[in-house]
Amino acid sequence: MLDGAGELVSVLDRNQDFLVGLATGNIQEGAQLKLDRAGLGSFFSFGGFGSDSEDRTELTRTAIERAHDLCDGEIERVFVVGDTPRDIVHGKEAGATTVAVASGNYSLGTLEGYKPDCAVKSLDPIDPVVAFFTALEG
Repeated sequence: MLDGAGELVSVLDRNQDFLVGLATGNIQEGAQLKLDRAGLGSFFSFGGFGSDSEDRTELTRTAIERAHDLCDGEIERVFVVGDTPRDIVHGKEAGATTVAVASGNYSLGTLEGYKPDCAVKSLDPIDPVVAFFTALEG
């Protein structure tokens, strides 16, 4: 799990302007187990999973469709936060605003080369990412 991810989803979960979901290549049951082990299972009310599609863009679109269903289509913007080039590429292909986090296996420079809408070294502290989200929502 990315440093700061737990705090970020907790803060977003408490804000009625945000709905927290997941897009992952893991099958739904496996993803839920991983989230539960990390103490994050209760924050994610929907998602797109490897059990929905092997195509990362399609499973991201599935997550977005499920969010629309939960909100009766009242979604202004979708954000994809990830730590790999694939997260950025497939998030953009699905129509999302992308946030690259360089606390995984890829450097900030490498991730910035994929032109995310926002790039940070880490989610710790979460303030720059929350400020980015709220500035676009405001």
